[in-house]
Amino acid sequence: MTGQKAYAERSMRVITGKAKGLRLKTLKGSNKRPTTDRVKESIFSVIGEKVYEADVLDLFAGTGNLGIEALSRGARTALFIDNDHRATRIIEENLELTRFRSKSEIWTSDVFTALLRLRTVSRAFDVIFADPPYEKGFGTKTLVLLEENGLLNTGGICILEHPIREEIRIASNRMKLMTHKLYGQTAVHFFQDIDTEE
Repeated sequence: MTGQKAYAERSMRVITGKAKGLRLKTLKGSNKRPTTDRVKESIFSVIGEKVYEADVLDLFAGTGNLGIEALSRGARTALFIDNDHRATRIIEENLELTRFRSKSEIWTSDVFTALLRLRTVSRAFDVIFADPPYEKGFGTKTLVLLEENGLLNTGGICILEHPIREEIRIASNRMKLMTHKLYGQTAVHFFQDIDTEE
């Protein structure tokens, strides 16, 4: 990769909204798995209008594909977190391309460390995307930390992508499974924060 850029143009695009049709940059020679257009379109059909004016958190953000789609569809703000500095550089370039940089923050950080940091500053979000690395069992850990740290607003939705063979376990009074969908070897679970005191 010496003397070459760490990314290449691929067929990932913004599906609809203000940045509709713009093609985003992705990492080349990386183990990142950008969410395909088909899966992304299905995810946003489930979320519906909840993305409008939402504060969005994009965990294990990769190229920022999901958070940028949310901004294009009317989200108020987005925070992108990834531990790979090459990925966060691509996110910044994609935000400049789509003109959403002023609505965004980018953290180059271990996601689990960042979740604890967010708790200390009392941040919470309306929509949270999480697409952790496969084969590491990070799905359940991510959900547990989101709930323990109060990072999902009441009524908010968390969308977790994971391999179908990974069991997701969460013992929760608040974060309830809304629905799940299967796409080949990928599963997408939708959880909603329910205020049990209401």
